[in-house]
Order: sequence, then C-alpha cells, then structure tokens
Amino acid sequence: MRYVLIGGLLAAFVWQSCTRPSSGLQFDSRDEWVAWLQQTQRQMANPRALKLDTALALQYVEQATAFAKKHPQDSLAPEVLFRAADVARGAGEFGQAIQLWGQVWRNYPQHRLAPDALFLQAFTFDNDLQAREEARTYYQKVIDQYPDHPLAMQAAQLIEVLNKSPDELVRQFEQQVPPEE
Repeated sequence: MRYVLIGGLLAAFVWQSCTRPSSGLQFDSRDEWVAWLQQTQRQMANPRALKLDTALALQYVEQATAFAKKHPQDSLAPEVLFRAADVARGAGEFGQAIQLWGQVWRNYPQHRLAPDALFLQAFTFDNDLQAREEARTYYQKVIDQYPDHPLAMQAAQLIEVLNKSPDELVRQFEQQVPPEE
C-alpha cells in the first residue's frame, strides 16, 4: 500500500510538472537570475503577507530548479535547490520538496546543507506524508552518511518513536522521569 502511495505521489509530481504552464521568465545573465530569485525570496518572506502566494512560490521553485539545472557547478546551486524545496513544502508540494532535497544531498554530498536536506526528506515523509517506513529509511541514511552531524542523533531518536502512539510515548516518558519526592 505504501509503495502505491509513494508511486502515486511521484506520478502526480511528474504529471504536474509536465502540465504546469511555464512562467515564461527569461534571464539574460546568471546575475539577473540570481537577483530575481533573491528578490522573490524576500517577497515571499514578507512578514506583512498573511499567507503564502502559492503561484509565486511555484514560480520560484520552477526558476530555482531551472537555475540549478543550467548552472549545476555554481556555488549557489545547492542553496537555491534547498530553498526551493523548503518553498515547495510550504506550498504543500511535498513530493517535489522531497525530490529537490534529494538533489541537494545526492549531487552535493559535501555541501553544508546536504545533511539537512537528507534529514528534511525523512521529516517530510514522517510528518507530512505519514510514510513511516520511507521516513525510517531516510533517517537511517542521515545516521549512515553523516554520523558526526548533530542531526544524526535526532534521526536516531526519531527512528525510536516512529511507530509509537502518543499514549505509548507518554508512558515511555513517564518511566524515564524520576518520581518527585
């Protein structure tokens, strides 16, 4: 059942990315592209905005992905992909977020954001999609690939509680806390 769910999510992502109209934006230079991405990111982060402008967010994700594809060796590529994944998740595009974070840690495994990207893949499977076995797999990858990173300890802790109900977690916590005197 879970493979059907994940397969369906991936198929929907592919279909959506193929059918979503292109923004039509064209940039004459890398610097113009970077400036647009930075300006759009600031616009989306405006504290006066009551909610995320989904159309702008999806346009940002599209342009960030295109930038990284055209400039894969650019030092900004992993950061742009990471932010695009975060924006996609904020827009409810969980499959796309997972896919973009995957590009970060697979294509740039030594980048400072790679462990975070891998962890956020696991967290999105866990928290947003309730795909516990996929989450477990990706949490374990964090531990295996980045054992000295602080997120490895968090990943191990989250693996321990993945399939426990809230009641089980409360009982476990109560057993660990010494009684008051």
